Amino acid sequence: MFRLSRIHKLALRNFHSGKISLLQKKNGPAKGNFLINAINYVKDVDDRMAKIETETPQKEMAAQLVSLIEKLPELLALLLLFHYELYKVGVSHSVEREFLPSQIRSYRWAYLWKLSKIHDVFWELCNYLDIAQHPHPLGFLPTNIGILDPANFTTDQYNMLQRGEFNGLSFKDIMILGSPWSSREHVPSV
Repeated sequence: MFRLSRIHKLALRNFHSGKISLLQKKNGPAKGNFLINAINYVKDVDDRMAKIETETPQKEMAAQLVSLIEKLPELLALLLLFHYELYKVGVSHSVEREFLPSQIRSYRWAYLWKLSKIHDVFWELCNYLDIAQHPHPLGFLPTNIGILDPANFTTDQYNMLQRGEFNGLSFKDIMILGSPWSSREHVPSV
């Protein structure tokens, strides 16, 4: 079943109501088939979002993300779990970005079994909470993780996340996968 994202629904609603001045052609929308015009409008919105995403550095997007989720302990706990699973396969804030073939294999297995699922749940929750407009991809290589890559976060942000406290908000007692963070092996601070 085809599922429209929030940005697509908004684009279609704005197109239908006539509020399309943002991406409207100079001479106005083309006359003719409503469905074709709506599809073209949604394509224009997708192209604009893709352009914004490719032109904005990932460190900047990570900083915006942290500012939006800093009061949401569940999302912070999921981000901590994602960073913890990356750490277990050898990807952390301080690791050089040249990986051995064994590390790449470990990352790919973790990608298949855990990382992609945690990543998708994180972005789906962000989508439901209107923090993100669309899901962000997780790369199949450890050099192309995406916005949630530990290297995109500042050292202070990364260390606060690893402690389970972020700007005074404690989320280390949230149960994820059956056990709280206080009972798990801790990732060393950078």
